[in-house]
Amino acid sequence: MVTVYTVYFLLDTQTDYYRDNGRVRDDAAVVFHLCCLLLPILYTLYGFWEERTHLGQDLLARLAVMLALGGVAFGFEQSFPPGPAGVAGRHPLA
Repeated sequence: MVTVYTVYFLLDTQTDYYRDNGRVRDDAAVVFHLCCLLLPILYTLYGFWEERTHLGQDLLARLAVMLALGGVAFGFEQSFPPGPAGVAGRHPLA
């Protein structure tokens, strides 16, 4: 939003000068073209930045879920007693 307000301020200054003096400023073309060229580039960079940080947040969330599931599995392993020696690798219905 700061970028949009800055561009608005720059272009508003140009239009105020034209309204007050009846002619454009010497730098009007440069300001207008820089605003038209740089604003889309800045939004594109912002979009890429958001996607890159989104990927990092996604990977961090996945790691947290894997650690939580591993902790639950470890907790179940510690809380239940081991089975009889002969049943350790057999399926209960076999």
